[in-house]
Amino acid sequence: MKAIDINAWNAATIYVYNRIVTDRACGRCGGYVLKSDSENYPYQCLKCDEDLYRIETTTIDNGEVPAEKFAEQVALAYDYMIAKKEDEK
Repeated sequence: MKAIDINAWNAATIYVYNRIVTDRACGRCGGYVLKSDSENYPYQCLKCDEDLYRIETTTIDNGEVPAEKFAEQVALAYDYMIAKKEDEK
């Protein structure tokens, strides 16, 4: 089992906290979406790794993200950051 890089985990948590969109979900996989860094696409789904337009998302009525869904997004962001770090080596 691999050890978790705590600095990367903290960075992933902050990344998701600052970008998670609580009233939209991915229209493809149903996962919660994050605000994108892209100028062309307002949203990004980390679960299916797609950039999304607003029309490719669905509305979440209560605007709340359950803790387990937030943790899932953090884990996906962590995996993404670690993979990016490995590619840079």
